[in-house]
Amino acid sequence: MIALDTNILVRYVTQDDSHQLPSVMRLLNRRGETFFIGQLVMLELHWALQHHYDWSRSEIAHSLAQLLTIQNASFEEEEVLNDAISAYNHGEDLADWLIHHRAVRHGCQSLASFDRDLQKTYPRFVFQPR
Repeated sequence: MIALDTNILVRYVTQDDSHQLPSVMRLLNRRGETFFIGQLVMLELHWALQHHYDWSRSEIAHSLAQLLTIQNASFEEEEVLNDAISAYNHGEDLADWLIHHRAVRHGCQSLASFDRDLQKTYPRFVFQPR
């Protein structure tokens, strides 16, 4: 199994680099090979598509969801990523959703944050330290 870094997925999704794209496609089309894609890589991909490529929320959500359908790819906590992408597609922040989900999953009773959007999204869970 080969782990993929964000820049490989950026090339694959955006197809914006005619020099690197053929190398990416040869790698991804290796017969019998499987690839691992971690949650942090997916978050970085989201960030790159939003901030460097100025893609819309629906374009990003569609691209992330399409990646999850790749047969020879294994995703870190794929079910969680699928839920996160769905939440993102319905207006939630992808990173905030994952932060909240992981905190709850690890038994946290609350989350300290200065992020006002995070506080508004999860008012019973997130608090601002004083």
